[in-house]
Amino acid sequence: MSEKYALIWRKSIYDNEFRCTKCGAKLMRPGGRLGRAQILPEHNVICADCGYHVAVIRPYDGPLEPGETGGEWINEEGGELDD
Repeated sequence: MSEKYALIWRKSIYDNEFRCTKCGAKLMRPGGRLGRAQILPEHNVICADCGYHVAVIRPYDGPLEPGETGGEWINEEGGELDD
């Protein structure tokens, strides 16, 4: 069985309908496809227009189906990141 991954957005990005809170770029397109979001090494996601760190990709073993919300924006040590 393959490992599942989750795209965990900053709360400010999620609350802003997946638009970058720094420059306004649309990060997601209809159907859950990435818009101006760019995946970098080490599972970081940035806005391709301004470089703002907008999400992380983490292994996930929870019950949610793709497209549902879940998870928290946390740092490597387990504490919440500033949003």
